[in-house]
Amino acid sequence: MQTLVASTELHSWKGTLAILCTYAKSEEFPVLCDFLASRLEAAGDTRSAVLCYICAGNIDKAVNAWVNASINKEYVRSAPW
Repeated sequence: MQTLVASTELHSWKGTLAILCTYAKSEEFPVLCDFLASRLEAAGDTRSAVLCYICAGNIDKAVNAWVNASINKEYVRSAPW
C-alpha cells in the first residue's frame, strides 16, 4: 500500500483514498493517509491534504495546513500587485 500512495498520480487522490479506506489494515491506515496528505500539501493542494490529515486522525497537521493556507491567502489578497 505504501508503494501505491507513493506512486499515485495526485489528480486521482480520491481513488487512492477510497482504496485505503477499503483495503488498508487499521494500523496502517492513518500512516498511509498522512503520507498521502503530505504529498498533496507539498503539491499545493491544501484542501485535499486537510481531508486526508483528518482521515489520518492528525488534527494538528490538518489545522496547521489550513491556517498556513489561510495566512498565505490573506497575504496574497493584501499584496499591492
